[in-house]
Amino acid sequence: MRFMFVLNMPEGTWISKEIVTRIVEWKRRMAAEGVHLTGNPLKPPGMTTTIYRRTDGSFCISEAPLEDATRIFYAFEIIDCANMDEAVRIARGHPALEFDHCFLEVREIWDSMGEDVMGEEYYLKAEEEKLDC
Repeated sequence: MRFMFVLNMPEGTWISKEIVTRIVEWKRRMAAEGVHLTGNPLKPPGMTTTIYRRTDGSFCISEAPLEDATRIFYAFEIIDCANMDEAVRIARGHPALEFDHCFLEVREIWDSMGEDVMGEEYYLKAEEEKLDC
């Protein structure tokens, strides 16, 4: 199963050379274990292009982030491992978590974009949540 780590940090977070070195070392260790596939930081939100479809069907292209927020989608990693528990274990070792206010989302990547992309697990969870309301 593939998972994406989404790292969110306050805009303007300064990354020291030491932490970059440790992140690179972490990536190399995870790659050697066969779980890290790819990942990199993203350019700042001011260098973002956002595209969306208007209600009339036309597209709007804006050279700005989707919304002005104090947190930005800072970087990502793609890993390959057996299940969510293993992905979380690996994520807990990511050096970026040493930053104050860093949040790291772990999200499974759907490997198929077929008609039933959500899968039975998604629909069962949705039904459970409806019952809790």
